[in-house]
Amino acid sequence: MRVLSSRRVVISVDYGKTLKQLIKEAKFYLWPKMIRAKNFPLRIKRGKKEKVLIKLFSFGPGAFTETSFQEIAKKRWRQLDIREALTLAAQHPDLLIERPVVVCGVKIRGQNEIWQRCALYIYGSACGSPYNCSLQLVDWNNTWDELFRFAGARKARA
Repeated sequence: MRVLSSRRVVISVDYGKTLKQLIKEAKFYLWPKMIRAKNFPLRIKRGKKEKVLIKLFSFGPGAFTETSFQEIAKKRWRQLDIREALTLAAQHPDLLIERPVVVCGVKIRGQNEIWQRCALYIYGSACGSPYNCSLQLVDWNNTWDELFRFAGARKARA
């Protein structure tokens, strides 16, 4: 699998914020009910803030979630955690307008109390004030078209 293009940005993540605070900060107008603290238990680390380097990878049409994240891992990048994904949306909404970003794989407890493996992605629209961002979950086995990018993360160097 070949990386067709990539882009890097730095975010400043506050690991002391709750999921609810982060969703509000990113100004999401739409997110599934399954995105709640129960499915995303966070260890709140008061006062811990870190710079994180995010790299957006484009693989082209027909990219599978699993294969794409394996390629990212080979290049020594990891998937974002939910805090980093929401912070990316809050600090760089312009990136989400350009193209949607697949940020991580998660296991979600669904309505039937059955765990489902999902991919989490974020996207935005220039309509609205200031931006309209959305957070979505899809089946992990999804294939993605050329519009989607995948995010990898590393600690940013000081």
